[in-house]
Amino acid sequence: MKQLLNKLETALSKIDHHFSIALIDIDFFIRYCIRFSEEQCHEAMNNIMAFFLQAFETEDVFYELGGDEFAIILHNHSIRSTEKRINHTLTRFKKERFLTHLGEDYKHVRMTFSAGIATFPENGGKDILCKKAVTALFLAKSLRRNHVSCYMENTEDHVNRILFNESLSIKSIIGRWGEIGHTHTPTPVSTCLLWEPQAIAMGGLGNLFIADQNNHQILCYHNGYVSPIAGNGTYGYSGDGSYADKAQLNKPTGLCIWDQKLYITDTGNDAVRMVDLITNQISTICGRGQAGYSGDGGLAVYAKLNKPGGIVVDKKNNIYINDIANNVIRKIDTNGIISTFAGNGRFGFSGDGGLASNASFNEIYNIAIDNKGNFLYIVDYLNHRIRKVDLNTNIIETCVGNGLSHDTVDNEDPLLSSLNRPVAVCLDSEGNLYIAEAGNSSIRVVSKKENKILTLVGGCGSGTGQREDIRTYKLTNPNGLAVYDNMLYILDGGNNRICKIKLTFLRGE
Repeated sequence: MKQLLNKLETALSKIDHHFSIALIDIDFFIRYCIRFSEEQCHEAMNNIMAFFLQAFETEDVFYELGGDEFAIILHNHSIRSTEKRINHTLTRFKKERFLTHLGEDYKHVRMTFSAGIATFPENGGKDILCKKAVTALFLAKSLRRNHVSCYMENTEDHVNRILFNESLSIKSIIGRWGEIGHTHTPTPVSTCLLWEPQAIAMGGLGNLFIADQNNHQILCYHNGYVSPIAGNGTYGYSGDGSYADKAQLNKPTGLCIWDQKLYITDTGNDAVRMVDLITNQISTICGRGQAGYSGDGGLAVYAKLNKPGGIVVDKKNNIYINDIANNVIRKIDTNGIISTFAGNGRFGFSGDGGLASNASFNEIYNIAIDNKGNFLYIVDYLNHRIRKVDLNTNIIETCVGNGLSHDTVDNEDPLLSSLNRPVAVCLDSEGNLYIAEAGNSSIRVVSKKENKILTLVGGCGSGTGQREDIRTYKLTNPNGLAVYDNMLYILDGGNNRICKIKLTFLRGE
């Protein structure tokens, strides 16, 4: 995509009139690339390219050979007319059949795309327009894809927002908004770029691990440098038994570090990989590289998962995996036996007060365990709630959220407050609970001492915060959290960066 953006920036510099740009990403095309030959996938992409060239025959269309992204310059278009046209194109796109050459099973498969839009001069100068379109594209993909997003900065404060502590400051430490890149070798943190990071986790000695999804890598930030730990930067499924940085991953989205081991949810491969941080050897501990739901009661290595996401380990060394597409949480015990720990597989909301295995969820996005190892916290994304399971009794209950996604109010009892598409949680050593809200582009905090929910940062519309003032700083689709040594790390996913806040727990201090 980097080459595509370079082409686009060169073309934009020569335009002297009103225009919009749309960045388009073909949804889940990589899954076909894994399944079929390079020649077959190339033919599919040629079919898609022909569609866009016909749909935008009076506009400028750019593409990158070997990629699945397109860029369109729409001349003399406003942001709203561009949005309307791209949505109309998406409707047409879904009616096409691009994969008929792959056989009978794919004759009727519908494909979709995600798109991000930015407009000149409404969204600023040409020098930053591509960056804003990239941010809009990442936002569209965060909305479960098949979506068109416009870059819009809301200038109004959230009227119901109450900040936990207005004196705190926030700053970006890794990555730059609107820019993408790839870390091949140890790189100074000041020049490191990411590409759709999906998770962060803390290791010993303050090492920060990053799941850099679109680079198919796990990175580690330590002593001012960011280095590849696992994944060679190309998608695939290989390398078990060898060094982790030579192995192939496929869109990893979850991380956990426990007892000198790095656990990775290798989402595109429907597997869980483990890296021994002493020997740097990688292996598969769960999943067979095929999507499915099977294996309970047997060894985890023979089980099937479907898009594993979050992963945590408790103090007894049991492993919990968020099996996203199966809408359950799987558990691997210390004997390597897998079972379904939470969820009945049905989408909905039920089960509070009963066994977690009987509960219904509406897309489990992430999980966390408190420092004492007593509770498993579950991000129930489209139920707009945080739920927790007592690991001693396996009883589930809601701890934050009333199930509504609007009318968010701070300084409330957590059970009476609204959340808007929560995507990540973590806890500090004091038991304070931090929640990343994609829908409000904010980080909320539930104070253990006061049992009130407040906003830590954000909540005033999505954007690209650059000043360190926590009162005005904006995030876009924050999707990961980690705490270490009184520092909260925030994965600002839509802005392709990681920020940090030094925590002070007394409001107004």
